[in-house]
Amino acid sequence: MSKHVLNNTGERHAEINKAQEFEQKTNEGVINKKENEFDKIHFNNQEKHKNQTENIREVTKEVEDNQWVRDKNFVQTSLENKYK
Repeated sequence: MSKHVLNNTGERHAEINKAQEFEQKTNEGVINKKENEFDKIHFNNQEKHKNQTENIREVTKEVEDNQWVRDKNFVQTSLENKYK
């Protein structure tokens, strides 16, 4: 083989290697981007769940407080009626 053919073969291998490295980095970049998007979605879902749980706690406490007030008023009214 002539020196020119060997040189072209070496250049082709170098170009192929560069292309493969670029493709690998691109694929890794896409994977990292998808992982980051997933992490953001997962974090947002956790925050939504946390907020929903907190809202449920607040509503539950409000309902319990209202029930306590109704029970207290009932007992108070019953006692007042009993001792009139």
